[in-house]
Amino acid sequence: MAAPKHCQQGSQPTTPLVMEESPSSDDGLAAQRSLLGDAVTGEPDDGAVLKALFRSVKQGQLSTFEALLDKFGTSTLARPAAPPERDWVVRGAYHERLSAGSKITEDIVDEYDLLEGGGAVLKRIFGDADKLEFCKALVKHGWDLNKRIGNGSTPLSCALKCPETAGWLLDHGADPNMPAGADGKVDLLAVAAAISPPQLVKQLLERGARVQETLALHAAAIASAERIDEDEWKPDPSRVEVLHMLLDAGANVNQMQPDPKGPDAWSRSQRQRTPSTGTPLHYAVTEGSPEAVSCLLARGADLSAPSWSGHTAMQAAERARRQDILHVIALHKKQWAT
Repeated sequence: MAAPKHCQQGSQPTTPLVMEESPSSDDGLAAQRSLLGDAVTGEPDDGAVLKALFRSVKQGQLSTFEALLDKFGTSTLARPAAPPERDWVVRGAYHERLSAGSKITEDIVDEYDLLEGGGAVLKRIFGDADKLEFCKALVKHGWDLNKRIGNGSTPLSCALKCPETAGWLLDHGADPNMPAGADGKVDLLAVAAAISPPQLVKQLLERGARVQETLALHAAAIASAERIDEDEWKPDPSRVEVLHMLLDAGANVNQMQPDPKGPDAWSRSQRQRTPSTGTPLHYAVTEGSPEAVSCLLARGADLSAPSWSGHTAMQAAERARRQDILHVIALHKKQWAT
Protein backbone atom coordinates (compact mmCIF):
# COMPACT_ATOMS: atom_id res chain seq x y z
CA MET A 1 0.00 0.00 0.00
CA ALA A 2 1.46 3.32 -0.99
CA ALA A 3 2.23 5.82 1.73
CA PRO A 4 0.85 9.35 1.42
CA LYS A 5 3.03 12.04 -0.05
CA HIS A 6 5.18 13.82 2.48
CA CYS A 7 4.00 17.32 3.19
CA GLN A 8 6.31 19.98 4.47
CA GLN A 9 5.88 20.46 8.19
CA GLY A 10 4.86 23.89 9.46
CA SER A 11 7.50 26.27 10.76
CA GLN A 12 7.68 28.64 13.73
CA PRO A 13 5.93 31.92 12.81
CA THR A 14 7.54 35.31 13.11
CA THR A 15 4.27 37.18 13.65
CA PRO A 16 2.41 37.41 16.98
CA LEU A 17 -0.46 35.03 17.60
CA VAL A 18 -3.72 36.89 17.29
CA MET A 19 -6.86 34.79 17.53
CA GLU A 20 -10.34 36.06 16.84
CA GLU A 21 -13.38 34.46 18.34
CA SER A 22 -15.48 32.64 15.76
CA PRO A 23 -19.26 32.34 16.15
CA SER A 24 -18.96 28.65 15.25
CA SER A 25 -16.14 27.98 17.69
CA ASP A 26 -16.91 25.54 20.50
CA ASP A 27 -14.45 27.15 22.86
CA GLY A 28 -13.58 30.59 21.48
CA LEU A 29 -10.96 33.13 22.39
CA ALA A 30 -11.31 32.71 26.14
CA ALA A 31 -10.29 29.06 26.01
CA GLN A 32 -7.47 29.86 23.61
CA ARG A 33 -6.14 32.51 25.98
CA SER A 34 -6.33 30.07 28.89
CA LEU A 35 -4.21 27.62 26.94
CA LEU A 36 -1.53 30.00 25.71
CA GLY A 37 -1.67 32.43 28.61
CA ASP A 38 0.21 35.69 28.18
CA ALA A 39 1.84 34.37 25.02
CA VAL A 40 -1.42 34.66 23.09
CA THR A 41 -0.46 38.12 21.77
CA GLY A 42 3.28 37.56 21.77
CA GLU A 43 5.60 35.03 20.18
CA PRO A 44 5.28 31.81 22.20
CA ASP A 45 8.17 29.38 22.05
CA ASP A 46 7.84 25.73 21.00
CA GLY A 47 7.26 24.68 24.60
CA ALA A 48 4.28 27.01 25.04
CA VAL A 49 2.76 25.96 21.74
CA LEU A 50 3.24 22.26 22.49
CA LYS A 51 1.64 22.70 25.89
CA ALA A 52 -1.30 24.52 24.30
CA LEU A 53 -1.73 21.78 21.71
CA PHE A 54 -1.59 19.14 24.43
CA ARG A 55 -4.22 20.84 26.58
CA SER A 56 -6.53 21.44 23.63
CA VAL A 57 -6.43 17.70 22.89
CA LYS A 58 -6.93 16.71 26.53
CA GLN A 59 -9.87 19.06 26.88
CA GLY A 60 -11.42 18.10 23.56
CA GLN A 61 -11.18 21.63 22.14
CA LEU A 62 -10.96 20.86 18.44
CA SER A 63 -11.33 24.43 17.16
CA THR A 64 -8.50 25.58 19.43
CA PHE A 65 -6.33 22.73 18.20
CA GLU A 66 -7.03 23.65 14.58
CA ALA A 67 -6.38 27.35 15.24
CA LEU A 68 -2.98 26.48 16.71
CA LEU A 69 -2.14 24.30 13.72
CA ASP A 70 -3.25 27.06 11.35
CA LYS A 71 -0.87 29.49 13.02
CA PHE A 72 2.09 27.30 13.91
CA GLY A 73 1.84 24.25 11.66
CA THR A 74 2.83 20.79 12.90
CA SER A 75 6.57 21.20 13.38
CA THR A 76 6.21 21.59 17.15
CA LEU A 77 4.76 18.07 17.32
CA ALA A 78 8.08 16.71 16.05
CA ARG A 79 9.80 17.98 19.19
CA PRO A 80 11.88 15.13 20.67
CA ALA A 81 11.64 13.76 24.18
CA ALA A 82 13.42 15.58 26.97
CA PRO A 83 17.10 14.71 27.49
CA PRO A 84 17.76 12.09 30.20
CA GLU A 85 18.98 14.62 32.77
CA ARG A 86 15.81 16.70 32.41
CA ASP A 87 13.63 13.60 32.44
CA TRP A 88 15.22 12.42 35.68
CA VAL A 89 14.75 15.80 37.44
CA VAL A 90 11.09 16.22 36.45
CA ARG A 91 10.09 12.65 37.24
CA GLY A 92 11.91 12.76 40.55
CA ALA A 93 10.20 15.99 41.59
CA TYR A 94 6.82 14.65 40.50
CA HIS A 95 7.11 11.45 42.55
CA GLU A 96 8.43 13.38 45.56
CA ARG A 97 5.26 15.47 45.49
CA LEU A 98 3.14 12.34 45.25
CA SER A 99 4.94 10.73 48.18
CA ALA A 100 4.58 13.89 50.27
CA GLY A 101 0.90 14.26 49.45
CA SER A 102 1.53 17.69 47.92
CA LYS A 103 -0.91 19.23 45.46
CA ILE A 104 -0.31 18.19 41.86
CA THR A 105 -1.38 21.03 39.58
CA GLU A 106 -2.28 20.71 35.92
CA ASP A 107 0.95 22.48 34.99
CA ILE A 108 2.95 19.85 36.87
CA VAL A 109 1.03 17.02 35.21
CA ASP A 110 1.57 18.57 31.78
CA GLU A 111 5.28 19.02 32.41
CA TYR A 112 5.51 15.35 33.36
CA ASP A 113 3.50 14.13 30.37
CA LEU A 114 5.35 16.35 27.91
CA LEU A 115 8.69 14.78 28.77
CA GLU A 116 7.85 12.69 25.70
CA GLY A 117 7.86 15.84 23.59
CA GLY A 118 5.41 15.93 20.70
CA GLY A 119 4.92 12.19 21.07
CA ALA A 120 2.75 12.81 24.13
CA VAL A 121 0.27 14.80 22.04
CA LEU A 122 0.32 12.42 19.09
CA LYS A 123 -0.13 9.27 21.18
CA ARG A 124 -3.15 10.82 22.87
CA ILE A 125 -4.66 11.69 19.49
CA PHE A 126 -4.06 8.38 17.74
CA GLY A 127 -4.62 6.19 20.79
CA ASP A 128 -7.94 7.67 21.94
CA ALA A 129 -11.10 6.51 20.18
CA ASP A 130 -12.70 9.90 20.86
CA LYS A 131 -9.97 11.89 19.07
CA LEU A 132 -10.57 10.90 15.44
CA GLU A 133 -11.46 14.47 14.45
CA PHE A 134 -8.11 15.64 15.84
CA CYS A 135 -6.43 12.95 13.74
CA LYS A 136 -8.21 14.28 10.65
CA ALA A 137 -7.12 17.82 11.49
CA LEU A 138 -3.49 16.69 11.70
CA VAL A 139 -3.62 15.07 8.27
CA LYS A 140 -5.35 18.14 6.86
CA HIS A 141 -2.36 20.18 8.07
CA GLY A 142 0.15 17.86 6.41
CA TRP A 143 1.08 15.27 9.03
CA ASP A 144 2.65 12.15 7.51
CA LEU A 145 0.77 9.09 8.78
CA ASN A 146 3.91 6.95 8.46
CA LYS A 147 6.14 9.32 10.43
CA ARG A 148 7.52 7.75 13.60
CA ILE A 149 6.70 9.46 16.86
CA GLY A 150 7.91 9.29 20.43
CA ASN A 151 9.81 6.08 21.12
CA GLY A 152 9.54 4.84 17.55
CA SER A 153 5.83 4.08 17.46
CA THR A 154 3.68 5.03 14.47
CA PRO A 155 0.18 6.55 14.36
CA LEU A 156 -1.17 3.12 13.43
CA SER A 157 0.64 1.32 16.25
CA CYS A 158 -0.85 3.87 18.69
CA ALA A 159 -4.35 3.12 17.38
CA LEU A 160 -4.27 -0.65 17.81
CA LYS A 161 -7.13 -0.62 20.32
CA CYS A 162 -9.27 1.81 18.32
CA PRO A 163 -10.81 0.13 15.24
CA GLU A 164 -12.45 3.29 13.90
CA THR A 165 -9.25 5.32 14.11
CA ALA A 166 -7.12 2.48 12.72
CA GLY A 167 -9.54 1.98 9.84
CA TRP A 168 -9.41 5.68 8.98
CA LEU A 169 -5.61 5.70 9.13
CA LEU A 170 -5.41 2.66 6.84
CA ASP A 171 -7.83 4.25 4.39
CA HIS A 172 -5.63 7.36 4.25
CA GLY A 173 -2.27 5.72 3.64
CA ALA A 174 -0.97 4.28 6.90
CA ASP A 175 1.31 1.33 6.12
CA PRO A 176 0.10 -1.90 7.81
CA ASN A 177 3.54 -3.47 7.34
CA MET A 178 5.57 -0.72 8.99
CA PRO A 179 7.19 -2.21 12.13
CA ALA A 180 5.76 -1.02 15.43
CA GLY A 181 9.20 -0.32 16.89
CA ALA A 182 12.03 1.85 15.60
CA ASP A 183 14.41 -1.13 15.55
CA GLY A 184 12.26 -2.87 12.94
CA LYS A 185 12.05 -6.10 14.94
CA VAL A 186 8.42 -5.91 16.10
CA ASP A 187 5.77 -6.61 13.48
CA LEU A 188 2.69 -4.43 13.77
CA LEU A 189 0.48 -7.43 13.07
CA ALA A 190 2.08 -9.35 15.94
CA VAL A 191 1.29 -6.53 18.36
CA ALA A 192 -2.27 -6.35 17.04
CA ALA A 193 -2.65 -10.13 17.35
CA ALA A 194 -1.92 -9.81 21.06
CA ILE A 195 -3.93 -6.72 22.02
CA SER A 196 -6.31 -5.57 19.29
CA PRO A 197 -10.00 -6.39 18.87
CA PRO A 198 -10.46 -9.07 16.18
CA GLN A 199 -12.22 -6.47 14.04
CA LEU A 200 -9.02 -4.44 13.89
CA VAL A 201 -6.86 -7.46 13.06
CA LYS A 202 -9.27 -8.17 10.20
CA GLN A 203 -8.84 -4.57 8.99
CA LEU A 204 -5.08 -4.96 8.89
CA LEU A 205 -5.29 -8.22 6.96
CA GLU A 206 -7.78 -6.79 4.48
CA ARG A 207 -5.50 -3.78 3.91
CA GLY A 208 -2.51 -5.95 3.04
CA ALA A 209 -0.77 -6.70 6.33
CA ARG A 210 1.87 -9.37 5.74
CA VAL A 211 1.15 -12.50 7.78
CA GLN A 212 3.97 -14.79 6.61
CA GLU A 213 7.27 -14.61 8.48
CA THR A 214 5.74 -12.64 11.35
CA LEU A 215 5.25 -13.73 14.96
CA ALA A 216 1.56 -12.89 14.92
CA LEU A 217 0.49 -16.47 15.66
CA HIS A 218 2.95 -16.68 18.54
CA ALA A 219 1.63 -13.40 19.95
CA ALA A 220 -2.02 -14.46 19.75
CA ALA A 221 -1.17 -17.82 21.35
CA ILE A 222 0.56 -16.14 24.30
CA ALA A 223 -2.27 -13.67 24.78
CA SER A 224 -4.98 -16.38 24.67
CA ALA A 225 -4.86 -16.73 28.47
CA GLU A 226 -3.94 -14.62 31.47
CA ARG A 227 -2.41 -16.21 34.54
CA ILE A 228 -4.55 -15.58 37.62
CA ASP A 229 -2.50 -17.61 40.10
CA GLU A 230 -0.09 -20.52 40.04
CA ASP A 231 -2.59 -23.05 38.71
CA GLU A 232 -5.37 -20.91 37.25
CA TRP A 233 -5.57 -19.27 33.85
CA LYS A 234 -8.27 -16.96 32.47
CA PRO A 235 -8.85 -17.63 28.74
CA ASP A 236 -9.41 -14.89 26.18
CA PRO A 237 -11.69 -16.32 23.44
CA SER A 238 -11.03 -13.33 21.18
CA ARG A 239 -7.43 -14.51 20.65
CA VAL A 240 -8.67 -17.86 19.33
CA GLU A 241 -10.75 -15.92 16.82
CA VAL A 242 -7.57 -14.05 15.86
CA LEU A 243 -5.67 -17.34 15.48
CA HIS A 244 -8.26 -18.56 12.99
CA MET A 245 -8.09 -15.26 11.08
CA LEU A 246 -4.31 -15.46 10.79
CA LEU A 247 -4.36 -19.10 9.71
CA ASP A 248 -7.06 -18.38 7.13
CA ALA A 249 -4.83 -15.59 5.81
CA GLY A 250 -1.96 -18.01 5.24
CA ALA A 251 0.05 -17.97 8.46
CA ASN A 252 2.29 -21.03 8.96
CA VAL A 253 0.97 -22.94 11.96
CA ASN A 254 4.40 -24.57 12.52
CA GLN A 255 6.58 -21.49 12.02
CA MET A 256 9.57 -21.33 14.34
CA GLN A 257 10.43 -18.04 15.93
CA PRO A 258 14.00 -16.79 15.28
CA ASP A 259 16.67 -18.39 17.43
CA PRO A 260 16.70 -16.43 20.74
CA LYS A 261 20.48 -16.54 20.61
CA GLY A 262 20.69 -15.52 16.96
CA PRO A 263 21.07 -12.10 15.32
CA ASP A 264 17.38 -11.96 14.36
CA ALA A 265 16.06 -12.51 17.89
CA TRP A 266 13.01 -10.33 18.55
CA SER A 267 14.36 -9.30 21.97
CA ARG A 268 17.97 -8.75 22.91
CA SER A 269 17.05 -8.85 26.61
CA GLN A 270 15.71 -12.42 26.47
CA ARG A 271 18.29 -14.68 24.84
CA GLN A 272 17.42 -18.00 26.46
CA ARG A 273 16.35 -21.11 24.57
CA THR A 274 13.45 -22.38 26.66
CA PRO A 275 10.77 -25.06 26.18
CA SER A 276 8.38 -22.37 24.92
CA THR A 277 10.69 -20.73 22.39
CA GLY A 278 9.65 -22.40 19.18
CA THR A 279 6.33 -22.71 17.34
CA PRO A 280 3.01 -21.03 18.22
CA LEU A 281 1.99 -24.34 19.82
CA HIS A 282 4.95 -24.21 22.21
CA TYR A 283 3.76 -20.82 23.45
CA ALA A 284 0.14 -21.92 23.63
CA VAL A 285 0.87 -25.00 25.76
CA THR A 286 2.94 -23.04 28.29
CA GLU A 287 1.19 -19.66 28.44
CA GLY A 288 -2.03 -19.94 26.44
CA SER A 289 -5.51 -21.36 26.76
CA PRO A 290 -6.76 -24.92 26.11
CA GLU A 291 -8.96 -23.47 23.37
CA ALA A 292 -5.91 -21.97 21.63
CA VAL A 293 -4.11 -25.30 21.81
CA SER A 294 -7.16 -27.10 20.38
CA CYS A 295 -7.34 -24.54 17.57
CA LEU A 296 -3.69 -24.96 16.60
CA LEU A 297 -3.82 -28.75 16.76
CA ALA A 298 -6.97 -28.82 14.64
CA ARG A 299 -5.24 -26.60 12.08
CA GLY A 300 -2.20 -28.88 11.74
CA ALA A 301 0.23 -27.94 14.51
CA ASP A 302 2.97 -30.55 14.86
CA LEU A 303 3.17 -32.05 18.36
CA SER A 304 6.57 -33.57 17.61
CA ALA A 305 8.28 -30.34 16.53
CA PRO A 306 11.08 -29.37 18.96
CA SER A 307 11.50 -25.94 20.51
CA TRP A 308 14.88 -24.19 20.40
CA SER A 309 15.71 -26.03 23.63
CA GLY A 310 14.74 -29.38 22.05
CA HIS A 311 11.40 -29.87 23.84
CA THR A 312 8.20 -31.04 22.17
CA ALA A 313 4.94 -29.26 22.96
CA MET A 314 3.92 -32.05 25.34
CA GLN A 315 7.24 -31.87 27.17
CA ALA A 316 6.87 -28.09 27.40
CA ALA A 317 3.39 -28.45 28.89
CA GLU A 318 4.67 -31.00 31.42
CA ARG A 319 7.47 -28.70 32.52
CA ALA A 320 4.97 -25.84 32.84
CA ARG A 321 2.65 -28.11 34.90
CA ARG A 322 -0.28 -27.34 32.60
CA GLN A 323 -2.61 -30.22 33.40
CA ASP A 324 -5.43 -28.53 31.48
CA ILE A 325 -3.27 -28.45 28.37
CA LEU A 326 -2.04 -32.03 28.79
CA HIS A 327 -5.69 -33.10 28.90
CA VAL A 328 -6.32 -31.37 25.55
CA ILE A 329 -3.26 -33.01 24.00
CA ALA A 330 -4.34 -36.44 25.26
CA LEU A 331 -7.80 -36.01 23.72
CA HIS A 332 -6.24 -34.90 20.45
CA LYS A 333 -3.97 -37.94 20.34
CA LYS A 334 -6.89 -40.23 21.14
CA GLN A 335 -8.94 -38.76 18.30
CA TRP A 336 -6.14 -39.26 15.80
CA ALA A 337 -5.44 -42.79 17.04
CA THR A 338 -8.97 -43.96 16.23
